[in-house]
Amino acid sequence: MRYAHGTVEAITAFLATIVAGLSLTLPIDFRWSTESGPLQLNMLAHSQPRAIAAGAIVAVIVATFAATALNELIAWCTALFGIVVLFVNHLLGQSAGPDSSVTTLNFLDALAGGVLLGGLGAAVLHRRTSAFGWTVGAIGSIVISEALPAPYHTGMTGYHVRANWVPGNSPPTWMIGVVLVLIAISAYLNRRQPTANRLSVELPMAPIVTGVVLIASRLFVAEWITHHAESVPAIAIAAAVTVIVAGVTALLLPGREGVFFLLAAALTAAGNAIVPGQIPGWSVPILILLCAAGLLIGVRWSSLPLALTAAAALALAAVALTHVHNSVADAAGEVALVLIAGYCLGTSPPRHSASRVLAIVILLVPSLIVALRAELSFGTCDLIGVDRAIVCDFDERSSAVPGWTAFAIVLGYAIFIYVIRRRPLVPDTVPATPRTAPSD
Repeated sequence: MRYAHGTVEAITAFLATIVAGLSLTLPIDFRWSTESGPLQLNMLAHSQPRAIAAGAIVAVIVATFAATALNELIAWCTALFGIVVLFVNHLLGQSAGPDSSVTTLNFLDALAGGVLLGGLGAAVLHRRTSAFGWTVGAIGSIVISEALPAPYHTGMTGYHVRANWVPGNSPPTWMIGVVLVLIAISAYLNRRQPTANRLSVELPMAPIVTGVVLIASRLFVAEWITHHAESVPAIAIAAAVTVIVAGVTALLLPGREGVFFLLAAALTAAGNAIVPGQIPGWSVPILILLCAAGLLIGVRWSSLPLALTAAAALALAAVALTHVHNSVADAAGEVALVLIAGYCLGTSPPRHSASRVLAIVILLVPSLIVALRAELSFGTCDLIGVDRAIVCDFDERSSAVPGWTAFAIVLGYAIFIYVIRRRPLVPDTVPATPRTAPSD
């Protein structure tokens, strides 16, 4: 019975985290979106980074609050609330029309995804199999989002929001409904969990404050660099701010929890420097399986120097592949990226759910490297057509600067990891999770 319980939780964690990740990273979209006005679509496109940041902050706050609950049923009910709001939001969106505010629907989608991600983080991370499914689902959502056509950038030469808009609905409503049922079942199975023997009722504010400051600073740096992408001193300042803020955040986390967070941050910098290729739909399950394999290898044969070296190698690979355009290089890059991502996330896992959620949302929040890569990819722009649409040359492999910047950031994170690793191990006085029953 316990085995069946753990299997249901692992499947639920995997699928629900995919839904939460897609809700955060992708703008909400429906079949009627192409009929919306250009102003609404442009507002949606430009507000998407802020929606992701808002959802990420909510995820950290929810995970911190849910982890202090007396039992994990509260965390499951929190995740259930998030998926219900997500489901209702998609139902309302499908019955709406072109006059509806897609920006408002998108913010609700991101906030509900954050509640779902944070609630799951506190609910399932007490078991290895559940934590495994949750982590693989987070990477899986990124892989799926790369395989789907971006609504406001289809790879065409002309970068014009309404002209290039591809309607869709991801995550699909039926998938959200399936996850809603699975979470309700998991909440029912955990209805009689024992109450935790808490030694303190104080809410740990460090993850919340550091999470808000970190995510807000990353968003600010990403937006600021879009206006100074041609300046080498500006890039150096932005990279230094990114490293220092992340390093201080890691130092404020309890014990050595910051090591996992900095590994995720290094992976984000190096992974964002790798230009994603056009991933065919049939390759998504293979890439997710490779990520799971990398995660298992990281858990079984953990090596912090190897994880950092692999992240640095990814950044250097982005430099080497700056002007390489072929399917073989794209496929090799994707395979290496998911394997290294799994290995890094399997190394030095934290004990506290808030620390793990903070590390995972870093993978989703817009970063300096993404903004720098996108800004340096634009060439000459012209006004085309009777509506004077702005059409620009776009080449994501036009500059090696993002790769070198990512490499420098990884080196900076390595210094902070060395400092944290020299900390003495101190046993926690407060349970890491609300559950007191033994793990499977």
